[in-house]
Amino acid sequence: MKGGQVIDLLQSGLLTGNAVLRDMYKILLRFTYKVLFHQIIAWIVYGKLLDFYSEFFIYKVENKKSDVTTKGFTIEFDKKKENKNALLEELKINDSKQDILEADWDSVYSLRFSMLPQSIISIKLAENILFIGKAQRVLQIKNQTNDNFSTDSLKILQQLTSSDIIDTLLFQNTIEKIRFEIAQKLMKVIVEEEALVENLQNLKSYYFMEKGEFYHIFIEESRNLMKLPPKASAEFDINGMVYPNTLSRLNWEESKLMKLIKFKINHNGFEFNHFSSLHGLNVLGNVTQKKNHNYMRFEQMRSPKESGCMWYNIKQSFENGFKMSFSIRFKRGIST
Repeated sequence: MKGGQVIDLLQSGLLTGNAVLRDMYKILLRFTYKVLFHQIIAWIVYGKLLDFYSEFFIYKVENKKSDVTTKGFTIEFDKKKENKNALLEELKINDSKQDILEADWDSVYSLRFSMLPQSIISIKLAENILFIGKAQRVLQIKNQTNDNFSTDSLKILQQLTSSDIIDTLLFQNTIEKIRFEIAQKLMKVIVEEEALVENLQNLKSYYFMEKGEFYHIFIEESRNLMKLPPKASAEFDINGMVYPNTLSRLNWEESKLMKLIKFKINHNGFEFNHFSSLHGLNVLGNVTQKKNHNYMRFEQMRSPKESGCMWYNIKQSFENGFKMSFSIRFKRGIST
């Protein structure tokens, strides 16, 4: 038992008629609240998880190896950094580039319902807290600042860290106020600064082919190149000759959007370190992939019709030869 489970247990203990026990539960709750609200503040203010033992109700779905790894924030620390202030400084300063640039809105951060102290935090309130931290991360990337909501709200949260009993209504109203302020700033960034409407129009024009003449002329210009398998120079040929010629024929050379577009060509070769995902592969016949396993199995053949095969779904050029390496494991049969 840990995290929110401990808080719910201690909260139920407050219902006792024994005054001595009730006072003891209040003391224990004061310390558990302190940990919980430090975690909440770290997430809301900095967009970081201060969670070394997987006890916070928000967690990072995909973690990476480090000296200390949890399902949330991972940090390298020593004895000198075990106090609260040093850890908070670590949260504010040492952001890795990969941590900042990851597209984490939908898939990376989620709620861990088993650690949610539902006696003081409802599921709806937890979702609001999750939203605030995610939005904070986006705004930090854009503005490089943590000043995205009023200091009064932060002071209220800091006061709750030393409380014996949580004013749930005050807590809910404070979180809702922060969510509203963050949502307004996030909307301004997405709709105004990042030109959402303009980008949607571009999506309609090119992805949904409202401006079909672009694709028509591009296909004409690249026809001879596309007849051949991709070479090492194919990407340069597309971006250096075919694409500029297309823009020239359409008189779109001055378009700001067109200057931002670059075509990427998949070169020869592919690599599968494991087969937990079949993305990019075609499978046929007596081949199975078991759930939560990272390998493919060619099942025992009882007749030639039961053979199996798999292949990469992008045509490869091997005019200059090719190299291949793979690993295979044979299962020892049992004779009867």
